[in-house]
Parts: sequence; structure tokens; C-alpha cells
Amino acid sequence: MGRAIGIDLGATRTIAAVWDEAPRVLLNRESQDFTPSAVGTYKKQICVGQLALDRMLLAPRDTILSVRRLMGQGLHAPAVEEVRRRHMYAIVEPSDGTDDDLRVVMDGKQYSPIEISAMILKKA
Repeated sequence: MGRAIGIDLGATRTIAAVWDEAPRVLLNRESQDFTPSAVGTYKKQICVGQLALDRMLLAPRDTILSVRRLMGQGLHAPAVEEVRRRHMYAIVEPSDGTDDDLRVVMDGKQYSPIEISAMILKKA
């Protein structure tokens, strides 16, 4: 039997696992079995996972959490309004002329929810 890899991109944590002879959770670079679903910037550097959470109090407007909840949502959707109430980062219309419905702002730059999710998946 071949290997199967599964990834759970969650709103609060991301987990990757492999199934060869039995299921096994893969450890991230910090030897943790999950990566917090957080991306932030601190002193112009992008931080992902626990490092982003650790720096969140230093740069709360530049720390993106719950980005999975924004995927596929319109700018004024109830799920987006809920994220706005809970977190300090800006959620805006895209300025680059794309058809996407929204962007999040981190360190003055706009990112799509997919781009933020990709950063988390690279770390997981």
C-alpha cells in the first residue's frame, strides 16, 4: 500500500499526518505536532505559527488569525464581521484589480486568505 498524506488547515491550528502502515502525525520544524494557524510580522520579518503568536502582543494589527474563516467570503459576510470583532487586523477590498473579494493587511501589504494559508502550510 502507498502513502497518504493529509493536512487539516484549521482556524486555530494546522496538523499534517501521513498514513503508511498506520497513521502518524508529522512534527513541524519546532518538533510540535501542530502549528498554530497564525501569521504575523515583527520588525519587517514574517513569523508563522507559535512565533507569530509569541509576537502578537508586540504587533496585534499585523498578526493574522482565523484566516480560514475568510476564505470564499464576501467583504460584508457575517463570518467576516465576526473575525473583525475578534481581531485587530484590517480586512479590505483588494487594491490590485483581482476578482477576489477581500484581502487582509499585514505590515501595510495586502494578502489574500490563500496567501496567508500557504505560509501556514509551508510551516506545518
